[in-house]
Amino acid sequence: MSQETIQRAIQKAKEQVMWGCRTMVDKGYALGTAGNISARVEGEPLFVITPSARPYLTMKPEDLAVGDMDGNVVSGPYKPSIEFSMHLGIYKERPEVNCIVHTHSKFATAVSAMDGVEKVPVIDIEGVVYLGGEILVAPFAPPGSGELAAHVRTQACSWPAMAPSAQVLPWKMP
Repeated sequence: MSQETIQRAIQKAKEQVMWGCRTMVDKGYALGTAGNISARVEGEPLFVITPSARPYLTMKPEDLAVGDMDGNVVSGPYKPSIEFSMHLGIYKERPEVNCIVHTHSKFATAVSAMDGVEKVPVIDIEGVVYLGGEILVAPFAPPGSGELAAHVRTQACSWPAMAPSAQVLPWKMP
């Protein structure tokens, strides 16, 4: 690919991430700087990810970080999300996954804080259609830690393959 084509692909991934950020805030799934979003760069071993501790409401495409599949940050003015390694692990484990939305919505937070919950059962057909079945809850580990990234990467291997565009994986709160 030419440099111009690669830059267009990066710009497209940035636009997708920005759309996700606006949508996440508009729907009330995130407040302030909680959560993070990433998208693969089509045709390249790269992904775009939101920066750490930057408010979604003021974020611009040029604020986003670009990482490669070796775990290097290749561009961006700010430090990438603390969950960079978690996103990287999912992309490596699941090549069909093209974007990741990690939200701290009140619903996901409530479920993750419930002691003893290992799976969220599907209670209607939409859960099967949109989520691919029951939702696994990964064990707790500190945010941004290699331990958390490993838990999520392990769980990502067992997600149903029928709905790769809409997978959810909450993890335990302390």
